[in-house]
Amino acid sequence: MKKIGIDFVGFWPGFEKEKNFICDILRKFFEVEISPNPDFLFVSVFGEPYRFIDYDCVRILYTGEPFVPDFNVFDYAIGYDRISLTDQYGENRYYRYPGYMIDYDRLKTCASGLSRAEAEEALKKKKYFCNFIYSHRSGGSARAHF
Repeated sequence: MKKIGIDFVGFWPGFEKEKNFICDILRKFFEVEISPNPDFLFVSVFGEPYRFIDYDCVRILYTGEPFVPDFNVFDYAIGYDRISLTDQYGENRYYRYPGYMIDYDRLKTCASGLSRAEAEEALKKKKYFCNFIYSHRSGGSARAHF
C-alpha cells in the first residue's frame, strides 16, 4: 500500500488528527501518516486564518459551512454544496460530502447493536422530540432572539 503524509489545520476544537472520517476513508487505500511536511494538507474554516499558506503541498479544503472554496488557493475541496469544477484533464476538483454524512457514519456505529425492528420499536416508545437548528447571527435577528 502506498504511504502518504497528511496534516490538518483550521479544524474545530476537539478534532482528532489520527481518528476522523477523512483518515478512515484514506486508510482504505493508503498507509496514512500524520506529518509536519505532508503530501496533502486538509484545511477547514476554523482556527487561525491563512495558516495553510505555510505548507507547500496539495491543499484540500473541507467545510460543512456555507463557504465557497477559492480554487485559486485550494487544489481540491470537500463540502456540502453542489459544485462541479474540473481541471484541464477532466478530473473533478470538488467532492460533495455533506456534514450529515459524518453524523450518519457515527449513527451507524451507535445503532449497530439494534436491528431495524428493535430501533423502530424504541422510537415508538419515545414521547417527546425536540430539534433546534441555529446558525450564525448573519442568518437574521429572529434566530438570535429565539
